[in-house]
Amino acid sequence: MPIYINKWANLGFYSRTIGLSSVNHHLSLGLNTIIGKMAKKGETVLDLGPLSTQITSLFLQLKCRCFIEDMHEYVLELNNDSSNPLEKLSEFLLDKPDGTTFDYVLCWDLFNFLSLDIINHLMALLKPYLKPGTILHTIRYIGTATPHLPRQFKRLDKLKFRVSESPSLLKGKDQITPQAHTTIMLLRSMPEFSLYDTALNQEGMMKDVAEYLLEYESIAKGKLVKKRLNAQDVVSYFAQQSNSDAVELVGLKKVLNDSNTLDQLSVFEAGPKNGRQVSYLNNLTKNLYIEDIYSSIIWQNRLIGNHTSSVSQQLLKFPEQLKFDVVLIWDIFNFCSPEQIKKIGELLSKHLTLGAKLHILIHKGKGIPKKPAVFEVTHQLAVNISGELKGDHPKNLRSITELIRLLPQFKLWFHHLGNASTRHDYQEFILEHKG
Repeated sequence: MPIYINKWANLGFYSRTIGLSSVNHHLSLGLNTIIGKMAKKGETVLDLGPLSTQITSLFLQLKCRCFIEDMHEYVLELNNDSSNPLEKLSEFLLDKPDGTTFDYVLCWDLFNFLSLDIINHLMALLKPYLKPGTILHTIRYIGTATPHLPRQFKRLDKLKFRVSESPSLLKGKDQITPQAHTTIMLLRSMPEFSLYDTALNQEGMMKDVAEYLLEYESIAKGKLVKKRLNAQDVVSYFAQQSNSDAVELVGLKKVLNDSNTLDQLSVFEAGPKNGRQVSYLNNLTKNLYIEDIYSSIIWQNRLIGNHTSSVSQQLLKFPEQLKFDVVLIWDIFNFCSPEQIKKIGELLSKHLTLGAKLHILIHKGKGIPKKPAVFEVTHQLAVNISGELKGDHPKNLRSITELIRLLPQFKLWFHHLGNASTRHDYQEFILEHKG
């Protein structure tokens, strides 16, 4: 059964003897941010993991009120009998005292084992207890790293955890299928949450594990609720890298600085979802949506054995009402065929506001690298660029005239040539959506 614990309760942690072949250690940067920089006396925590994580004691030291409802037991129950999952979830969760609202919700790795329908139902059940600014922490397995059942996390020192496989794996039952929800899929199933921060492949973290902080937001008196954590605090903690190699993208600065309502912009960004920091850009804007267009095209065509490099209609499929004010394509178009560029422009156009800006980087040299670079927006809108920046592969795009011809929904708004002062060798183009 789920367990309710208030801050005066005596905590008893259980242990189980298990014979597991692999044990890993993981430093949780997301929980470190919550406990080290955000949580304070009198706040309330809902922990959806087991007592054995031993995380609750840290919140109790801060004089927070804690509720624990071990949803790992719910997942194990589904593994034995996967029928009627929504009804079982409604019965599983405890009623909360009147007036209870949570400042933090800890989901551990649960979302990797719940369908989007179950996640959506869980958020609906928790909604009466959420408030503007509630932070939800979740762990996502990437690639082939997803286990068949939730892993066991046991705190060793500060926020370093011993991570082991569930002993239920040894029993041979398997009625649930591990999920592979992308970031955008999760956000669509949780429309009242936005991506607050991410951490991946940082020192001390397990490989192929990403941590997300999601923020529950609402509109209050016509204004977006302010985030409780200063953006630069997040950047300095998660980035942990030098900005000495950052370049200046004049066009990017112009797009973002020319807006008097930067914190109200919805931005679509076409870079990788993992392996880089998006903290600063996320905290500058109202909404940040990320879709790795290049990898999606490569994966889709490999999956169906298509050698024509077509673009799926599903690539940029969003809710009809979702509109973006700024699109950051980075250097992706250098690696797309003219047909792909045209199709991407058509798909994007359906979800852009009148006058929306499309930011594009085009290589100036005769050749291009094998694949796109990786871009990270840092403080003062400087940009870190990593990966191959030069190469001798043939160019697909040769002129702005060709680019405009492929994107008839747009007109040229700004152009800048990179030089020694900006420390890069791209041409920047900003196109404006005609509507």
